[in-house]
Amino acid sequence: MFTLRCWILAGMALSFGVTAVHAATLSISANPASVTSGAASILTWSSTNATSCAASGAWSGPKSKSGSQSVIVPNGLSAYALSCSGTAGSASNSVVIGAGATPPALYALNVALSGSGTVTLRKIP
Repeated sequence: MFTLRCWILAGMALSFGVTAVHAATLSISANPASVTSGAASILTWSSTNATSCAASGAWSGPKSKSGSQSVIVPNGLSAYALSCSGTAGSASNSVVIGAGATPPALYALNVALSGSGTVTLRKIP
């Protein structure tokens, strides 16, 4: 997006100023992404071209345009969402943290419908 500004001064030539305005971008991560129930994880986020950010989901309220925050993760899966707005639009992103008695393992389900109708479940390393 571009903003065009014009200035006319008495007895002078017309001049133009063009300013590029870029859309907001946002990234967010959690470390670690899997914890024991009640343990902490560090959320880290960074935005560009944003004027304000707000959290929702398992956390809430206004947030700085970039930063980090320790969160205590309850049992189960918790989604931490963040939205940042700028003059040329907004960006949203989220991260999910898993918590349990022991850190939950992540699994991928691969379904192969062969003649025997097998289904395989493998643990993600």
